[in-house]
Amino acid sequence: MKRLYNVIVHRVVLLLIASILCISSISVFTIYRYILPNMQQLVNNHVNTQVGNINLWFQFNSELIRLYATQFQKEEISGQNYKHLLAKLEEFKNKSNIQYDSLGFITLDGRKYVTDHSNFNVEDRPYFAELKSGRKDVVISDVIESKSNKNKLILILAKIYDEKHQVKGYISGALKTEYIENLMANVAGNFHAYLKNNKNETVLGNDRFHRTGIHIEKRLYSYLNLTYVLDIPRSYYMNTILLTVIFIILATVILLLVTRMVTHHVAHCLVKPIQSLEIAMAKTKNGILEKNKEETAILEFNNLNRNYNQMIEEIYLLLQQVKEKEMERNDANNKAMYAQIKPHFLYNTLETIQAMAFDHEDEDVEKAIQDLAVFFRISLSNDRQIISLQEEMNHVQSYLNIQKLRYQDVLQYSFEIQHVELERPFLKFTLQPLVENAIYHGVKLLQKKEPIMIRVYQEKEDIVIEVENTFEDIDLTHIKNINRILESGCTPDGQQGYGLFNVNERIKHQYGNEYGVCLRVEDHRFISRMIQPGR
Repeated sequence: MKRLYNVIVHRVVLLLIASILCISSISVFTIYRYILPNMQQLVNNHVNTQVGNINLWFQFNSELIRLYATQFQKEEISGQNYKHLLAKLEEFKNKSNIQYDSLGFITLDGRKYVTDHSNFNVEDRPYFAELKSGRKDVVISDVIESKSNKNKLILILAKIYDEKHQVKGYISGALKTEYIENLMANVAGNFHAYLKNNKNETVLGNDRFHRTGIHIEKRLYSYLNLTYVLDIPRSYYMNTILLTVIFIILATVILLLVTRMVTHHVAHCLVKPIQSLEIAMAKTKNGILEKNKEETAILEFNNLNRNYNQMIEEIYLLLQQVKEKEMERNDANNKAMYAQIKPHFLYNTLETIQAMAFDHEDEDVEKAIQDLAVFFRISLSNDRQIISLQEEMNHVQSYLNIQKLRYQDVLQYSFEIQHVELERPFLKFTLQPLVENAIYHGVKLLQKKEPIMIRVYQEKEDIVIEVENTFEDIDLTHIKNINRILESGCTPDGQQGYGLFNVNERIKHQYGNEYGVCLRVEDHRFISRMIQPGR
């Protein structure tokens, strides 16, 4: 067998050199064959996106001003009513997220009132003439400069109609151009974006750039009279390409030198064999015990692989032993729990039968003994932990018959079984403690006729049984604490409702934490809900 160093060192160096040269050649070819021709298309897509955003901004704000105008349909648009109208516009401005410099209204004679409390005549302004004489409901002005603060603004004006659809005035919104300027400023640092009007004058942005690269113009909506311009200097993309080529060359040289030095210091470079062992170890970490079947001519790896496979065999045997011990422990726990439950009810029932036999010579005694026999025939069957749902229902019925003798007409109960196969397997002696709990809290404590409902139904593949009784004084905090303990699957020492915790722990031991018992309260009805798998 060959030593690992002789197998790997020289081959890795040769393979790395070939790979780097191949990657460098492909990179340079790709730049000149694909990147440069596609750059124009990428820039066009960028411009279309920018223009689309600006058009959408204009469209949104136009519709918003039009919406404001509809709010003044029943208002008097005049100078006498300007305080009320400006207050309403000021309210719109404060509630809006739009960056308005101001809002205002214009009377039919061209007098404009603005929320900054100024008023002036706009009859000679081009946008007013266009709005007044044209058929458009909304007119957008050119970029103008505010006389008060020198901010660049765009005016959007909309007609106000009365109920007969006659023009009664106009709404004006002066919008700041910060959104558009931010869009143009957020392009790449060396890019230059600006807007120009029909006179080829720059109205937004900076056009101080010597055009020696890519120059693209895109018209906005026709009624805006604005064009978006993007200039990209030739030096930008040429420098980018040059830097990319230089980086590839430097990276290739550095990588070759580093690889050469590192390879000389590495005695063992594990490739395929170690990867195979790593996969096998990862599966072991996730609980899948598999031997590594990889074979190689390297002596060191064969020794390592043999030791690993031997370790997997030992782990598997240990896990099997642990599993068997766990099953034995669960079985012992269940039997111990059964043993704790049985005497509790046996003594109470015998006391009831004894009292009846003493007071009456009645056939009810015979019936009580018969029900008791059925009850213990099922509960004392230690050889079986899983019985049918039908047997569990018979067991509870016998229990209720016995309790009926004790509580007489005070105990009222009913069964509601909804499309459930009664021959399905069921964990023995889990329903009776829930019914006993309902009798204690709903009959014994209240001492009045309050019916107990036992509801059995199927939820997906699981069997759900709900025992419902009346409970006048309910401590919701106490119920929450009990549910938290039930969810943990533990049976606390000295806790009331031992049978409830016992049943919950047995179910979780048998089937897992997704099954068990929980409590809830609905309109003074206390519900114990038990879930067991249906298969």
